[in-house]
Amino acid sequence: MRSGNLRQVATLQNPAATGDAYSTAQGYAATATGVRVGVNPLSGRELRAARQDGSVVDVEIVTWYRADITAASRLVVDGLTYQVVAVIDKGNRHREMRLQCKVVT
Repeated sequence: MRSGNLRQVATLQNPAATGDAYSTAQGYAATATGVRVGVNPLSGRELRAARQDGSVVDVEIVTWYRADITAASRLVVDGLTYQVVAVIDKGNRHREMRLQCKVVT
């Protein structure tokens, strides 16, 4: 992976460490800023159920390896929030990560 492909700057958010009486995490806290990423749209679909319209956009985010990115993380890129669905360590070499994400509205 060449660094020129990582054109956007993201803010990494992980679930807050504090929780309520039932140990449910309350919101997200910004863990790191200035994370270089590349965003590649994969697919989009429109949903209609019970007279409600909605859409789902799936993207792949490419970045350098970071141990603090998990499936519970979120990334904010140019005002859009992406929820990480799956984390793929390419080649299991701890160099490059491919994150399967969906857009959170």
